[in-house]
Amino acid sequence: MKSKKVLSLFLSIGMLFSLVFPAFAADATTVTTTSNEYEYIIALKESSEEELFNMGLTRQEAAVVIAGFEDGLEARARMSDNELRALGYESGEIGILRAYAKGARLSEAELRAITGICTGKLYKTVIALLKEPLFAICGSGTMLP
Repeated sequence: MKSKKVLSLFLSIGMLFSLVFPAFAADATTVTTTSNEYEYIIALKESSEEELFNMGLTRQEAAVVIAGFEDGLEARARMSDNELRALGYESGEIGILRAYAKGARLSEAELRAITGICTGKLYKTVIALLKEPLFAICGSGTMLP
């Protein structure tokens, strides 16, 4: 009985190492990239059906992402100054959001200033699977206001 437990332990350890070592053998090449949330939305709006397909999206899914961005922007514009500061917005950015809340049409520079920056790292094996790795980062990267 004791020998079965010992044998089971060794087999478990052997299996554990067989799963760990292939992970270390993978190429550790990474790409770090940064993209602005607004630029991603513009890219979605301007993309052809084929380009959206290469990003893993349909036109309808892109429309949902765009609508979510616009709804989020309106929601941020309605937040209090304290809430916006807690999210990392500075006085100038809060002023832009206040103007937006009053119906002002914002310039591209202003929209870039008040939207998030997506930063992320992709490993070579992931990059090989993605045709548009820059856009994949926003979904899994760190969003900074």
